[in-house]
Amino acid sequence: MDANSLGFKSQSSYYEKSSVFITDGQPKWVAVWVESDDDKKLWYPVLKNTYKKYKFKFHLASAHEFKDGKVADGCSRIFTKINSGEIELGKSTIACLDSDYSFISGNYACKQKDLLESPYVFQTYVHSKENVYIHPVGVVQIFERALGEDLEYLGLFIENFTEKLAESVHGYLLKLVSLYQFNDICAFDHYHKKFVEVLRGLINEMSVPDVFSSDLKDEFILKFKSFDDELTHHIESTHGEHILTATQKRFEELEVASSDSLSFIRGHDLYPAMMKFYKAIDQYVFKVKRDQFNKEYIPAETRKKKLTEMANSRVSIEDLICTRCDVKNNQYFALTFKKLDRFFA
Repeated sequence: MDANSLGFKSQSSYYEKSSVFITDGQPKWVAVWVESDDDKKLWYPVLKNTYKKYKFKFHLASAHEFKDGKVADGCSRIFTKINSGEIELGKSTIACLDSDYSFISGNYACKQKDLLESPYVFQTYVHSKENVYIHPVGVVQIFERALGEDLEYLGLFIENFTEKLAESVHGYLLKLVSLYQFNDICAFDHYHKKFVEVLRGLINEMSVPDVFSSDLKDEFILKFKSFDDELTHHIESTHGEHILTATQKRFEELEVASSDSLSFIRGHDLYPAMMKFYKAIDQYVFKVKRDQFNKEYIPAETRKKKLTEMANSRVSIEDLICTRCDVKNNQYFALTFKKLDRFFA
């Protein structure tokens, strides 16, 4: 039977029974359900390189034949099939999924995310895989290994900048999460869309290296004022300020600081803007490196040769960031490893 066909191979019991035939010292097989192929790129190296006594067979909802004949990705699809019994989780079948806003809000019941709390489901804790990739801690090291340049010497203080960026949006994130926490989902979706539009517009306007010396706080207050006034009015008139107090308490319990905000903004909205910003840094540094050979005393033939060598050896900074090996640097995604360690102990 094909691994993607309908039947007992989607059941934990199949893998558990198969382990009877595994001799001592051989790795045990574990089936892993993920939302899409992009999610597999994050979870496969994490599992394979950390838990070497196991082998992992990944399943995508859209590549599996179910009784209803439908083809779809996403956690809701996986949850539907778990609830119907077509996917049976257990010691040998697990799911690795994005938390979305469930963890940060504590509202797992919203949008039928209760199963994220299952002992056989492992979540990102940050919003999604994209937030793991663009996490600023460690990005400087990735740049410096790829480019061979000291970014701080060039005046590019990435972690200081991203911390200011996170602090500038923290208050808006808290208000949005309060709507999610208290099940005002229509308003959450409405205001979240507006929030992302303003944020992405601001990030897309940023110019390297000028942005590293700009006052983000004042600029963000100005650009977000209309949005913030409207959002605040909705919260106060519909719910009252007590929901903000409750959400702030939730943040404090999770030790979510204002500098952590970029981990909890919807990943597929934040990722394109942040990656464009990272690419702008890459382009700026590459230009600085090129300019060192544009001196008058350097012969034209030598200059041409060096510039060609630099162009040929250039790597994609996005590929490097998306294949980073330091995912444990994100203190929230690191919680995933604690749960995995207990599970595979």
